[in-house]
Amino acid sequence: MEMHETHSADGSAELLRVVGRLDAVTSSGFETRLADSLKVPGTPMVIDLAGVDYLSSAGLRALIVAAKTGRASGRGFALAGLRENVLGVIRISGFDSFFPIFATADEALRSIDSWRTP
Repeated sequence: MEMHETHSADGSAELLRVVGRLDAVTSSGFETRLADSLKVPGTPMVIDLAGVDYLSSAGLRALIVAAKTGRASGRGFALAGLRENVLGVIRISGFDSFFPIFATADEALRSIDSWRTP
């Protein structure tokens, strides 16, 4: 399975939808593209993971690096739409307090003022 990313922006936040697996094969490229995007100051980012059916420790690492990069550049960063198995990986690892997590991307976008970096 391949991972696909699409970007869109409505002016208040950037939305990234990811589909497929975030594993040892796909996460390296994903991490690089995401970190490069987040290095540039700009609007907060919501990563919609509703289409991700598997998250390995390598995929989790990519999300952690992205969150740290986004914070360093002053951009907020939130996750949305996590399937139960993907959310389980984040909870088991103890990183559920590291990311703002929302049920849907729409919910994250509506709540942007509560989680974005000042």
